[in-house]
This record gives sequence, structure tokens and C-alpha cells, in this order.
Amino acid sequence: MNLLEKSIPYKTIIMRCDSINGKAFSEVSEFFTIGKYHDGMKNVWADIQKMSGQFDGVSDDDIVTYFEKTFLTDNSEIEERCSFLKDLVEGIYIGTCCLE
Repeated sequence: MNLLEKSIPYKTIIMRCDSINGKAFSEVSEFFTIGKYHDGMKNVWADIQKMSGQFDGVSDDDIVTYFEKTFLTDNSEIEERCSFLKDLVEGIYIGTCCLE
């Protein structure tokens, strides 16, 4: 199943936060955990992107290369800027968030 709606035009969006709303935060369910990037997770990131339909028709190697060029730059601090959501019931990673 393709989770992305392809008929919606792509737009670049810049998000900005002028103040943090503490009420917007909630704890992660006991069935999930959030962890930071560590060495060897490039392929995990690529798998999540493929499952979401983000890179239809793109080879695994090209997806990993995109990740390296986009997020693994010198002084990227990737361990602090990239997080993964893991489903503890299924034992698989299901989401990711990277700050550029």
C-alpha cells in the first residue's frame, strides 16, 4: 500500500516555532520507543523512506547515498538530530525525523 497521496502537488514548507506549547507534548505509548541515530542506521532510514513511498523506483544504494549527502555532512551532529520511532510489539522501526 502506498501511503503518500501522489495527486497533491509537492510544496516546500518552512516551519517556524516562536514559542513552545508545553500542552502539545505527550508521552510515547508503552508499545513504542524513540531512539537516536547510531552508526549503521542508514539502511533503517532508507527502509522507512521506501515503505512510505518517498523514493518509488529508486535503488537502495541511491537512497542511502541521498541520506549520506543530506544528513551525514561534516559536523552534522546526526546522533543528536535524527530520531527513530520503533514499534516494540512488531520489533521494527516505523518512523524517523531528521533536522537539517
